[in-house]
Amino acid sequence: MDAALRRLQAAVWTQVCDQLDGIAGATAIAALSRHGVFDRLARGPLPRDVLLDAVGGNRGFVAVALKGLALRGLVSFAAPFDGEAELGLTAEGRQWAAGLARYAAAPALVAAAGRLLRGEGGAPPDASGDFAGFVAGPALLRLHDDETLRRFAPEPLPVDLEAAGVAAAAACLDALGWLERTPVPRLTPAGRLAVLMAPQYRYPLSYLPLLAGVETLLFGDPVALRDRREDEAESHVDRAADIRFSGEVFVRSSAPAFFGLVLARFDALPPESQPAAIVDMGCGDGTLLIETWRAITGRTARGGVLDRFPLTMIGVEYSPEARAIAERRLAEAGIPHRTLPGDIGDPGRLARDLGSLGVDPLDVLHVSKSVIHNRSFTPPRSAHPLPGAVAAGPFATSDGALVEGSDLWRNLVDWFALWKPWIGRHGMIAIEAHTVSPEIAVACRGRSMAAQLDLLHGLSCQYLIPVDLHLAAATAAGLVVAESVRTGEATLGHDYASFTRFTVPA
Repeated sequence: MDAALRRLQAAVWTQVCDQLDGIAGATAIAALSRHGVFDRLARGPLPRDVLLDAVGGNRGFVAVALKGLALRGLVSFAAPFDGEAELGLTAEGRQWAAGLARYAAAPALVAAAGRLLRGEGGAPPDASGDFAGFVAGPALLRLHDDETLRRFAPEPLPVDLEAAGVAAAAACLDALGWLERTPVPRLTPAGRLAVLMAPQYRYPLSYLPLLAGVETLLFGDPVALRDRREDEAESHVDRAADIRFSGEVFVRSSAPAFFGLVLARFDALPPESQPAAIVDMGCGDGTLLIETWRAITGRTARGGVLDRFPLTMIGVEYSPEARAIAERRLAEAGIPHRTLPGDIGDPGRLARDLGSLGVDPLDVLHVSKSVIHNRSFTPPRSAHPLPGAVAAGPFATSDGALVEGSDLWRNLVDWFALWKPWIGRHGMIAIEAHTVSPEIAVACRGRSMAAQLDLLHGLSCQYLIPVDLHLAAATAAGLVVAESVRTGEATLGHDYASFTRFTVPA
C-alpha cells in the first residue's frame, strides 16, 4: 500500500471512529444535559458520588455514561474511578459543551437511522459532525450488504442511489467527501474505503432500541427497557444484527489467532486423547463452530479419522433467536451438532445438559467469543486482593445500581472459579473484548473504538475490563494462563481483544 493510500485510509478511519462515538453517545449526552450534569461539571470538579447524589437518576448508568465521555477526552475521570475520584470537564470538554444544544436532535436522529436501516428513506435531520454516522452508517451498510461494492472496483463506476437505497443519505455522504453527486453519482476513493469499513457501524446501530430509551435508562425505570428472559425476544437490541456483527468480526480478524490455539491442541494429541466435542458457550449464529469444524477437518489429522473418532459441535446460547439461527446454519452445513439453551454463569447446568445428551462434560473443549463480559453480575463471594489500581468501571446492574470496579473484578474471579471443575481435561479457549483506561483511549483517539464499545457495553450491562485484569482474575481463581495472544496494538494503538487458553494446574 502506497503512502497516499495509507494516509487516505487513516483519514477515513478517523471519520468513522468519530461517527461511531457519535452514534453511541448522542442520546446519553442529551439526557445528561437535560438533567443539569454538564452545568454542575462546568462549575468545577466534583467527587463522583457527590455529583451522582446531586443529579439523581440511576447511579450506575449515569456513571457509565460519564466514563464514556472520559474515554473521548471530554470529562476528566481518574482511575480507579471510585467515589473519591473527581470529575470535571477537560479543556476540550469546555469548548465542546458550548454546542450542547444541538444534542436535542439526538432522539430524532436515532429514529431517522432506524428508518434508513429499514429502507424507508425520508429526509433525515441535520447529520453533520459526529452525528453523520446516524445517516452515513445505514447508507454504507446498504451498499456493503447489497454487494454493490463489486461495481465500484477497480474504477469508480456510477452508483444507482435509488437502487442502493441511499438516496436520502446522498447529501450527508457528499458532505463527508465520500460521494460525488454531479454529473453522475459515484463514490469517491474515500467513499469506497468507507464502504469497506461499513460493518463497523453494525454494532452501534444494532443498539438503536437501547439508544432511543437512554433517558429512561439513566433517569427512569431501566428494567422496562430490556427483557432477558429466555422465552422472549430482547427489547433493547437488534440481536440478529449484533450476532451478524460478531460473526463478521470472527471471520475478518479473530479466526487466525483463535485457530492457532485450537488446532495446536488437536495436533499435539493422538485422536483418542482429543476432545469428543467442542462446546461454544454463547454460540451466536454458529459462525465460530462452523469455521472451527472446517479448520479441524481440513487442517488436522483428526479430519481423516472422524469415522473412528467423531467430533460433535455443540452450540449453547441464551438467546432463542440466536440459537435457532445457529441450529439452522449448522444443519445446512452438514455438521454433526447439537444446540442447547444455557447461561455462561451456570456451568453446572451445562454439565448436566451435556450428560443428558450422552456427552461426557469433561471430554469437551470449551470455547467462547465475547461472552465472558456478558455474564450477569452477582455480588462477589471472594475478597481477593486487587492486582494494583483497578482501572475498570464503573459498571451498572440491570436495575441501574452502581458496581465498583473492584467488585466487578472479584465477581470475575468467582466466575472463573465456577468453571474450574469443568475444564480440567481440555481447557477453555476464550476470545474476549477489552476496554482501556481513558488516558490510553484519548491518546489513541482517531484510531480507537474504545469509547463507543465501552459505552454501549456498559449501558447494556456488559462488563468490559482491561486485558491485564482479565488474565489476573483467572490466575486468582486458580487457573493457568497457558497461552495468550493480544490484538489491536498495530491498528488501534492499544489491545482490544485477547485469545487465551486457560487450563487448570496439573
